[in-house]
Amino acid sequence: MFGRRRPACGELDDPHRGLRDDPGVTDLAVMAVAQHGGSATASEIVALAGRHRLRTAVAAGRLVRTRRGTYVLDGSGDDVIAASTAGGVVAGPSAAVRHGWPLLRQPREVTVLVPRNRGLRRVPPSVRILWADLAADEHSDGLTSPVRTVLDCARLLPFREALAVADAAVRLGGITRTDLVAAAASLRGPGAPGIRRVARSATPLAANPPESALRADALDAAPGFVAQPDLLLRDGARRHPDVGHPGLRIALECDSFAHHGHRDALTADCWRYTEFALAGWHVQRYAWEHLMRHPGWVRETIAEAVAMRSGLPPDMQKRNT
Repeated sequence: MFGRRRPACGELDDPHRGLRDDPGVTDLAVMAVAQHGGSATASEIVALAGRHRLRTAVAAGRLVRTRRGTYVLDGSGDDVIAASTAGGVVAGPSAAVRHGWPLLRQPREVTVLVPRNRGLRRVPPSVRILWADLAADEHSDGLTSPVRTVLDCARLLPFREALAVADAAVRLGGITRTDLVAAAASLRGPGAPGIRRVARSATPLAANPPESALRADALDAAPGFVAQPDLLLRDGARRHPDVGHPGLRIALECDSFAHHGHRDALTADCWRYTEFALAGWHVQRYAWEHLMRHPGWVRETIAEAVAMRSGLPPDMQKRNT
């Protein structure tokens, strides 16, 4: 027909030409994958966008196939790609990061939970595989549920790191300590007692991972420590130390230079700790470096304070720690 450009060589062989550069054609397919947490099966994508849009999105490079019938968004993180490639879900500390919870230590490897009957050919050294079958309510959008994530972290991590995850979950994750205790109660096998301990100890009152770690160290030293105990001062004001033992009147504070390294903070700290002492509380302060580099010393000094406040004679105090 007059005026129509003759197709260039190769154009007739590409049915998606003109569509690959049109974001509108591929948006539905991309949206389908995004709605499933960044990884979706072909059937899930086709159900929303249709097979044509799936093929076009792959041809345009907006979706990447990780295994047969499974796709992720272009530019997905290592955790999503690893889980999709293995046919599992992001789990453990990696899932905690995905949930948006602050951790005491960032994970050095990606944790993926894979069904027991799923075969794997190769696993990169940077990926840790957990084998387990999940109930329908234990995962969604490509990662484990908040409750399942806490339970897995409680099994995998030291108590202080696991407690930081549990505290963040009940503070930010839309679940409660009761949810965790109920889920942990039915667990059996290796690690179950430790998981139940983490669940029982969780609280939304811990403001950050260092405060959680300090409370964990205190609980390792002696039972009875809680987050944010109520402390009545001489003028009737109430204050709440980071961690405390109400029965023994021991207050533990986690102080960072960022919040306590200027003159106004110094003045406020002097007032605060003097008033704590006059209210009959013994105060011990710990910096971030103490918690992260010298946890043994932290536990030792807390245990000695417990022995001292319990009225043990000096020779028994050392034996008690």
